Amino acid sequence: PMGEVSLLGADGGTGKGIWQAQLIAYVTAGRTSGFFPQPPEKTGSVLLFSGEDDPGKVLKARLTAAGADMSRVMVVTSDAYFARTGSPLCIPDTSFAKYVGKAAPALVIIDPLQSFLPAGVEMASRNQMRSALLPLKALCARLGCAALIAMHTNKRSNVSGRARLADSSDLWDIARSVLMMGRCKNSTEGQIYLSHEKSSYSAPARTALLHIEQTQVEGVTTAVAVFDSRTDKKDADFVEERRVRTAQTKEDTAQAILNVLAESKLGSMPNTQLRAEVMKEVGCSEKTYNRAYAELVKSGRITKKAIRERDGCNRWYSFSDWSKSDDQLKK
Repeated sequence: PMGEVSLLGADGGTGKGIWQAQLIAYVTAGRTSGFFPQPPEKTGSVLLFSGEDDPGKVLKARLTAAGADMSRVMVVTSDAYFARTGSPLCIPDTSFAKYVGKAAPALVIIDPLQSFLPAGVEMASRNQMRSALLPLKALCARLGCAALIAMHTNKRSNVSGRARLADSSDLWDIARSVLMMGRCKNSTEGQIYLSHEKSSYSAPARTALLHIEQTQVEGVTTAVAVFDSRTDKKDADFVEERRVRTAQTKEDTAQAILNVLAESKLGSMPNTQLRAEVMKEVGCSEKTYNRAYAELVKSGRITKKAIRERDGCNRWYSFSDWSKSDDQLKK
């Protein structure tokens, strides 16, 4: 909703940034899809505050693949702002408001929320979270733009909806619209759900089912969200589902590896972390993971390199062919 704050919650590696590219394409270019079947009343620009994805290495290819009008996309990264000013960029800052005011966007995206909160703010504190987010709410109301806050969900098991959005109910209460993403446990195709959990001004949309495909943009490997269908199931229904089969196929596991890498900050990840996240996400066996990983390396879809870290020790990393250079990884 225009003039209001909305939320998108998802576990890391689910594909929230890849789906956001579809939203940005809809806002900037009026691109319709299964996600957005009706053309917008009008298009506009998007201002993206990014705390994880590099504009040149990740975002440009991802947004182009989705069909966004890149001339109407502006990106501010937390890393670049800190490098220039020596201070973190936070939502309540006057600098943040100036960026939004100067850009006059139809949509502001903050991804993830945790990268743009003031130091010392505890997400479990209602008062602190309200103080941190009220300036954004007031900014949206004054300028008439929409804001979407993307955030990592907590690690609590068997919880859904409001309980997954950190530990402060203020996040849920302030937002006029809330979306939750997650993996379908019983899907053999690596399917993802996007559930509209809260809508203050209309009936919630039916849950969208989607999957992520690898694609090429001007020779750069990236990923795109593909709409599959809709269902009446909600976040709680998916969370409560029992996994029908624990052992995933090699193909499922390979897709999960690519998805997790696509959502990582640098397009790369330490091998031990990648293994742990994928095995937790899809419940595959170590043998299945090893087979899937080996085939991805052999096919060239991912590359494995030893990077010397600050402690002088070498550590194995996996990265896609569009990820950052060795020097950037070391840094």
